[in-house]
Amino acid sequence: MKSIGFALLVIFGLSIKVATASQQWTYGNENTPGAESIDSFDFSPRCLGNHGEVLPVNNQNVLNLETSTANQYLTRAHVKGVIGQIYADRNGHNHFQAIIGSDSSQTVEIVYSQDFGPLPDLSPGMTVEACGDYITSTEDTSEYPASPDRAIIHWVHKSDSAKHPSGFVMINGSLFGQGASKGSDKELNASNPMFSKLIMVVLENTSYANAIQQPFFLN
Repeated sequence: MKSIGFALLVIFGLSIKVATASQQWTYGNENTPGAESIDSFDFSPRCLGNHGEVLPVNNQNVLNLETSTANQYLTRAHVKGVIGQIYADRNGHNHFQAIIGSDSSQTVEIVYSQDFGPLPDLSPGMTVEACGDYITSTEDTSEYPASPDRAIIHWVHKSDSAKHPSGFVMINGSLFGQGASKGSDKELNASNPMFSKLIMVVLENTSYANAIQQPFFLN
């Protein structure tokens, strides 16, 4: 009887939190102009660093790396900001600028692989949060041109390899980059803000909240 009572309390608590969440989030999908939550960044996945540690947002560190490290320097990064310029797609990747400082010149280029699901139509001013691999890109290489923003963050999607931490990108509070790699149909749709919010509310009310760090996928 105690377990049944506890379960009912949990369900009741969830219903209240989900109702509250539905009032906080803007209705509509990722293509709705201005579809942005008032607390859009509160429910982003955890970003893991090089050694599996939780990596906080580190905008200033990224800006410092752009001017203090050699070309092709590699590390992990987690940034928040707003979209600036939209660059041309190249080789199945979206390229766009994220303004991450108080000055519009304090930027980093985000590179997103379309193999992990499409992004919405991007426009300047949209909010963006990205977690992935940082690379200083101040000079051309044999494969890639230098970034107009001096650095890129790529691998902003889930990882299919246990040897590499997953990344993500959030646009106006909606989560992207969590689709199964191209050719697979195993992913759940996590691009809807209400879906993302509901998943995080459920995690907050279970003993697994601190253990589960990756989005949900079907087996």
